[in-house]
Amino acid sequence: GASSSGDHETFIEFDLSQMPWPSAMTPTSTILRLYRTQVAGVSPLTVSAHACTSFTESSVTALQPPSCSTSEITRSTLSVTPPSGWLEWDITSLAQSNIANGNMTLSIKLVAVGSGGSLHTFASGEYATESLRPTLRIDYVDNVAGVVPPAQPVLLSPLDGAVLYDTTNNLLDTLDKPVLTWNAVTGATGYIVRFGMLRDNTPSSLRHQAKSLELPSPLPMMLLRVQPLSGGCKRSMVRFQVRPHLVGLLV
Repeated sequence: GASSSGDHETFIEFDLSQMPWPSAMTPTSTILRLYRTQVAGVSPLTVSAHACTSFTESSVTALQPPSCSTSEITRSTLSVTPPSGWLEWDITSLAQSNIANGNMTLSIKLVAVGSGGSLHTFASGEYATESLRPTLRIDYVDNVAGVVPPAQPVLLSPLDGAVLYDTTNNLLDTLDKPVLTWNAVTGATGYIVRFGMLRDNTPSSLRHQAKSLELPSPLPMMLLRVQPLSGGCKRSMVRFQVRPHLVGLLV
């Protein structure tokens, strides 16, 4: 829905209680996927995800929105090309927290960070084509040992959506060796860094191009050399995902 200020917020809720989960189910990955049907504007838009209390769709208005946390779970920067396709938010930490506390409902608010330069339209839960409605992709383990997963790390640099340049020479060039840093996570024995170049800036291409590196040390930093996509320009968009690793439970 849209508020009177012109800012747009999207509210989504999933009820997982009817799924035949094992009794000790612990999510290791939970990805919210929305299908963008169109976009207007020329600038990328960063959209953050926030946890909310459960709500009834018919009662939500601009003046009576659900109660949501001001702290973001994650954020994604949405490019404007191509105008349609799947976009993703990693809400693993919310799923782990809710399910560990017996709450099988995931309620999420998506809201623009800062002033946006583009307007994005997504397929809703009532969209005519069912395959394009909002979805959750959940990976999980039967955590019979009761291992408590570590929290999700937060990427500190580079900033989300940052354009990186090599300034060591007289002419600006693409920085092909970015240094990734994130906050140290208590209880993590290491980290798994997943990265890939987005062909046409679509998250779906990340799954086909992605590589993963397992860092056995809990040091929250790495130097990564990025090679442009074959046949593509050097100004490709790169997406990074960092997950903590704990012996006995891969998250």
